[in-house]
Amino acid sequence: MTQGLSIADQLKAGVRYFDFRFRIDNGEFFSHHGSDESRDNPYCHYKWNEEYEKKRNSIFYQVKAFCNLHPSEIVILNLYDFSSVWGQSFNYKDGQSLIHCINDCFGSLLIPRSASIPTYGSCISNKQQVLVVNNDKGDNAPDIDVTDGNPAAVDGDEIPDATNAERKNIWKMSESLKERFSNLGYATWTWKEMVDGTIEDQYKYLLKTTPDGRDLSRFWISQSILGYNNMNLVDDHSQNFAGSNLINPLIIEEYKKWWNGEGGAQQPNILLLDFSGIHGDFVPVCQGLLNGSF
Repeated sequence: MTQGLSIADQLKAGVRYFDFRFRIDNGEFFSHHGSDESRDNPYCHYKWNEEYEKKRNSIFYQVKAFCNLHPSEIVILNLYDFSSVWGQSFNYKDGQSLIHCINDCFGSLLIPRSASIPTYGSCISNKQQVLVVNNDKGDNAPDIDVTDGNPAAVDGDEIPDATNAERKNIWKMSESLKERFSNLGYATWTWKEMVDGTIEDQYKYLLKTTPDGRDLSRFWISQSILGYNNMNLVDDHSQNFAGSNLINPLIIEEYKKWWNGEGGAQQPNILLLDFSGIHGDFVPVCQGLLNGSF
């Protein structure tokens, strides 16, 4: 909901990694960001109904339709921030219904959890294109731990627990994704402190992994977050408000180190632009950093 394009149009533009945040209202899962919510962007409704979701072009359906049209593409869905409308709570059964919806929607397209990290080739060969990752450390995160036995379906309106097979189609973030980003808060520190800290973190991490920085037990991300408020740092102080067009010169030299993989840092392979649509000069600056025009 923080983007101007639909999920389908973002996929067409090349986006393959999504941060999906969930709010529920009586079985309807829709998007939100903090206190803002968008019922016009539903993920799904429990129980999943293919024709209904197709008719209203729900988010999950858009992802599924794209994968069916592009069998060589893999899409990563990061499930995050589970909440409810006022007067309700995102509870255990809501998490189970979300797991049911994900499985009913994507089915065999899902990349199942395994002891080893699958390769791109193996996923495509098996016609598996959707990697769903559950932020298991977050509040109200759906329970995807495998149980001793598969729960039986329950008659009536009660939501049955997800089966082991369904739970195994969703990965735990704590066991699968390794984000290499400094633990310094990106809205409170100068760019130089943050970038230097990130490079130092990555260098220490490289000493414990393969020469190219991969952790063979996890999907590995070298992640960069560019937010307008942080590019707006003047005299080493954060300006968390709009209005200044002064770009901190520290970002130019310090981020070049990361782009070029200097100092033992793994080059970023995922670039997040925060509030990129608010100020007209922000995106060109980011593009300049990427294409080396600065």
